[in-house]
Amino acid sequence: MAILALFLLMQLSCLTWSYWDWSE
Repeated sequence: MAILALFLLMQLSCLTWSYWDWSE
């Protein structure tokens, strides 16, 4: 279960960074 949470967290941070890149 912890591994799944870690995976989701990584996906979320990746999405956030790409979104920030798009904002600029």
